[in-house]
Amino acid sequence: MKIAVLGATGFVGRTLCAQAAARGHSVRALGRAAGCDAGSGYVRTDYFDLSSLRRSVAGADAVVCLAAARPFKG
Repeated sequence: MKIAVLGATGFVGRTLCAQAAARGHSVRALGRAAGCDAGSGYVRTDYFDLSSLRRSVAGADAVVCLAAARPFKG
């Protein structure tokens, strides 16, 4: 199964990506951060640009959204 994960750089997103890949699924990790270490399938995308988001999830059998509403500024 091809799975696209939005919010793949967060704690839950990283765990989901790793577990899905370990079970043999093809994972496309999506996030807003540049240059992060989310694995080889990481794609930087703009969640608010619908054409970019559509291209990023194209071909996925499932899309899991774990993205925060806005970036955390702790």
